[in-house]
This record gives sequence, structure tokens and C-alpha cells, in this order.
Amino acid sequence: MASATDDLWNRALDDDWPATRPGDLALRTVLTFDGLVRSGGFWYAVEVHAVDEDFPIDAVADGYRTLGLEAVASAVERAYEEYEQTSAIGDEDAWADAEDRINEEYTLDEDHLTAALERTYAQEPEAFAPLG
Repeated sequence: MASATDDLWNRALDDDWPATRPGDLALRTVLTFDGLVRSGGFWYAVEVHAVDEDFPIDAVADGYRTLGLEAVASAVERAYEEYEQTSAIGDEDAWADAEDRINEEYTLDEDHLTAALERTYAQEPEAFAPLG
């Protein structure tokens, strides 16, 4: 039998499920961002979300905060600031240096994300739509 965490996680990944509560929205946003990090790097995920209207970068940082991951939220904000500054300069070497440096800042793994979800759900179950 699946755990509540598994059910929340799977539901958040279902684009057809209308997430409306803060915990569900945060989880969907974080999982979307985290998937991009895993496939293309932290810099790439920031770059994509810098222009994403559905999941803008401030919503990503807020999502991590909702799940109690303040350090990751701060890293997202710092990475975005660096992305904006580097983009404005237009220097390819500066871009490559920033990308290398930023990619090392995202150290969240699935176990820590799962633990954050479990902790948030235990402390604030009302932030998530009822399961079942």
C-alpha cells in the first residue's frame, strides 16, 4: 500500500489534478523545478523558470519555503539573481563560470525532499487537499 507521501507526490505530478491548496501547489512547483535540475542542472532550471508564467522563479522559492526548505529557497533566489546579472552582461565566459558555480549549489536529493514533504504534511495537513 502506498504511503500518504507517495500519494501526495504522485498527485502533484498529475497535471490533470487541480492543485489548489498551498502544500499541493508548493509540491507540484518544487517537483517540476527539481525534475529540471536533475535533467539539465540547477542553472538550466533557473533559466527555464525565469520565463515560465505557470511556475515563475518566485513561486519556486516560495514552494521550497512552504516545504520548510529555506536554504534551498535562498539558493534559488541567489541563482536567479546571478542568472539575471549574467544575462544582462552577455559575456559567454561569465555565463559558463556562473553556470558551473550555481550548479554546485543545489544539493537537495530525493530523500531530503521526501522528508520535507513528510514533515510539512504532519505539521500542516490542511495545506494539502484530503487524500482518497
